Amino acid sequence: MGIETLSERQKQVLRLVGQNHQAKEIARLLDISESTVKTHMEEGRRRLGIATSREAARFLMAQESGTAIPLQRGYPSGRMDQPAADASVSPQADPLPVRPPETPAQTFAERLRRLSHLQWLGLMLLAAILIPLVAGALLGSVMVLLHGIQNMRTLPH
Repeated sequence: MGIETLSERQKQVLRLVGQNHQAKEIARLLDISESTVKTHMEEGRRRLGIATSREAARFLMAQESGTAIPLQRGYPSGRMDQPAADASVSPQADPLPVRPPETPAQTFAERLRRLSHLQWLGLMLLAAILIPLVAGALLGSVMVLLHGIQNMRTLPH
């Protein structure tokens, strides 16, 4: 099996693995879940018959650039009894656009934009319950503090 058996998304994920990105980073860059990234890595590795995702990424990048690399684990044919046949070199795909790192405020704002109506309703209900509770606790603490100060003033010397 060669790189032609990989989907475009599997190739994107493996290219990013080849650029030393972790699954969590890849998920953020491609706007997919981390488990989806791991599924694409595993399936791409399996289709190439290579033991690790890093090795599969090296193999993919070498095939796309027309460079032969020795494989350390597994065989691209998917069968351990058959060495890899030279796979045809496919034209190099357009580089994947990589977004600049986001600030925590941008990440939080993006998460808020993705909330469904039901999630927004739950968030508002939670805020409606928590805000009065916190305000009441603070007010109660201030009242106890003031009462304690007043009692200290009235104590005989």
